[in-house]
Amino acid sequence: GPIGHHRQALQMESIGSSHVLASMASIQRRTVQAGSTTIPLQIYIPRGTGPFPTVLLLPSIDFVAGDPVTHDRIARSVAAETPALVVVPQLGLLPETDWPTVLYQASVVLEWLPDQVERWDGDPDCVVVLGEGSGGALAADLSTRMPERIELCILVMPILDLRPDAWNARPWYAGMVAGNERSAESLSPLAREAADASPTYVLTGSEDPARAQGLEWSRRLEAIDVQTTHRTIDGRGALGMDWATMGPGMLELVLDVSREIRATCGE
Repeated sequence: GPIGHHRQALQMESIGSSHVLASMASIQRRTVQAGSTTIPLQIYIPRGTGPFPTVLLLPSIDFVAGDPVTHDRIARSVAAETPALVVVPQLGLLPETDWPTVLYQASVVLEWLPDQVERWDGDPDCVVVLGEGSGGALAADLSTRMPERIELCILVMPILDLRPDAWNARPWYAGMVAGNERSAESLSPLAREAADASPTYVLTGSEDPARAQGLEWSRRLEAIDVQTTHRTIDGRGALGMDWATMGPGMLELVLDVSREIRATCGE
């Protein structure tokens, strides 16, 4: 079907990209059991001496795609530039897997990290969750549900509301993953009032159609006294596959993200 072709095309775009491919000390593969589902993980170990901040990179594209293949370059870049131990899970994808299940799978991975990462020189006491676009919705949900496990949540051009009245023109995939009011609300962190959240850094683009959502999320977190930083990048719109493949202009974003991680976890 069209979603399957979309996923395959994104993987091929990533594999065929000529953009930066940072070298690692090692890349490890592990699995985590989430109920009856096995979640594969790809773990990027940077060169240098740890302990390294631990980054859970959520590889979501349009809610329907994203995996360790599509996000290989961005994972390597964050690992190399910070440096950080970066973990990329292969979570279930919409519409085959419902959002509560995807969130559950991500939470199991988050819970798994502290007891495991020291073997790769990861810091179990400084776990950062990083999500771009639809990955931002997942990161924001984790941040509000498990704030005690996250030192910093980083949202890059996040999509935080798929309800119809949040858009002048809804994204192409919205009808497939949020075809009714209930499903749209479940995918929209902004549809719920957060009682708590981890410290959060929000990056928006001045030309991003979802910019207002990032601004509103920042405002809400500040209202409940959550440490929140927001930055807008002039002239930047939605990132598409540029983020995952380290396309033009992405190094600036990665360096920005890396600075925030180092500032949180200690230089």
